[in-house]
Amino acid sequence: MRRPMRLEDFANAPEHIKRQLGLPCEATNGKPPWASEDRPQKYNAEKTEVDGVTFASKAEAARWRELQLLERAGEIEHLRHEAIRFILGRSAKGRLTWYKPDFTYIDLRKGSGYLVAEDFKGCAARDWPVRSAAFKRLFPEWELRVSRRIDDAAH
Repeated sequence: MRRPMRLEDFANAPEHIKRQLGLPCEATNGKPPWASEDRPQKYNAEKTEVDGVTFASKAEAARWRELQLLERAGEIEHLRHEAIRFILGRSAKGRLTWYKPDFTYIDLRKGSGYLVAEDFKGCAARDWPVRSAAFKRLFPEWELRVSRRIDDAAH
């Protein structure tokens, strides 16, 4: 009986195989390809750090500051950044599909409190309609909100 393959088995594999598998290789200076600091952000967003938390864009960091003010004012509570992953099911290829909202919190402004999953969208992602529909169907107790940059609201 053959044993399952391990990552160590690919140590001497050709560079193009290592890149396809996402393994450290010469092309990425010994780091996995997704760990490259010089890789540009999707949609040219600029990573921003606020209070030790890294955000995907300046606009998302600004939304975090707004939500922090609402939490201090007592209008929302239990504010978290990318803290919860929701399993949505399996893809056609059998891979788990999941959704991790940018922010989760309890909104106290509507009475007894609503569970809110909020996603900040600078640009519409290709898979967003499918993920949001699956999320709403599987987690009806959560309200899904989408926030955008103010200059994108009119578009």
